[in-house]
Amino acid sequence: FTAQLSNASGVFAASPVSLGLVTPGALNTVVIPAGTPAGTGYKIRVVSSNPEVTSAGSANFRVKSCGNNRESAPEAGLRVVVSPNPSPEGRLRISVSGAEGQGLRVELFNGTGQTVREQKLSKAGEEEVLDWDITRQPGGLYLLRVSDGREAKTLKVLH
Repeated sequence: FTAQLSNASGVFAASPVSLGLVTPGALNTVVIPAGTPAGTGYKIRVVSSNPEVTSAGSANFRVKSCGNNRESAPEAGLRVVVSPNPSPEGRLRISVSGAEGQGLRVELFNGTGQTVREQKLSKAGEEEVLDWDITRQPGGLYLLRVSDGREAKTLKVLH
């Protein structure tokens, strides 16, 4: 499997930039090549060669210019990814980072504001991955709120 980088507009050109090999199901690290122009529309995708399958592009992310070959620090703050979204099967994978060492509270609210699922962690690790089954909930729009005592993020989830 190979990770590829789009251009700054999120388009994977005929010859996208290869970021190296990645392992399926593992936490992988890729390095954005030096000299990549700053921008906010970049995406990463994964391509396999046998069978030939290409993932959808990631959410947009920002590349900051880093002169003199210094690495920039990752953007601080709470980061939350929910997949798949929409989730017609009712199974959610919630990945939370940026809350290391903090208490973490994850809540799912239905359309009337009722809490339908909640999970608390007393001390979050570098990345927390929660697998939730919401198959017993009716289809519709839900709000997922993740808070670490310093910051909160709310995302729309479609079931």
